[in-house]
Amino acid sequence: MMRVFNMSGQAGSGESTFFEQWNSYRKVIKYNYMSHAQIIDVIRQELYDLEDISILDLGCGDSHVLACSVDKEKNFRYLGIDTANDAIRFSEQNLTSHKGIARHIHGDFFAEMGRLSGDFDVIISGYSLHHLKRENKEEFFALVSNLLSARGTFMFYDAEVNSGESQSDCKTRTYRTIREHFRQLDANEMNALINHVRDYDLPEDEDFHVENMRKNGFIDIKKPFKDKYDLYSLYVSKKPA
Repeated sequence: MMRVFNMSGQAGSGESTFFEQWNSYRKVIKYNYMSHAQIIDVIRQELYDLEDISILDLGCGDSHVLACSVDKEKNFRYLGIDTANDAIRFSEQNLTSHKGIARHIHGDFFAEMGRLSGDFDVIISGYSLHHLKRENKEEFFALVSNLLSARGTFMFYDAEVNSGESQSDCKTRTYRTIREHFRQLDANEMNALINHVRDYDLPEDEDFHVENMRKNGFIDIKKPFKDKYDLYSLYVSKKPA
């Protein structure tokens, strides 16, 4: 789940704050500002032929992407991790109609990865990785590799700077895109989103992502989607047999 309205508890508190942020998040989904529809299309294709799978969803939020990507009649075992209890409650609701078995961990996904054991057939990370410091991002890819089963699939979608672009320049482009194109957000919502990007976003570029996947043994690395504003990318890779 994207971390654009402090859904991870980085700032702000109280039920009213959470639901104000949650309403903004739902607008981003509804108007496809961060390309969730295209991301769902790709993930749905990747999951289509897989049966009886285990799925780890890092920073799962309300599990909107997963719930829309997996067939409701498919057998699967799902573990979602998120810091927001209310988000987990929405996740449980979104997965109620699915045949799969879902459970959740309330906690920081990066910290919890080090405590997990077992092999997952699919690992998904959505709009969460770019909040980690660089050294933690590097460790993140190693942890994913350790938790992914042989022939398993790793998918992550996240903010990404262009080649040769600084994080500062990427953030400036993001601010401009929000102001010009996220028009269904009111002024307060826009400011909250821009402030979050300014204070918490630490996106990397394609070279960093691909290098760390290769370094940790991932193969068949591909980037099937990049949004029209060159802000967000989706990667799919595999772990060898």
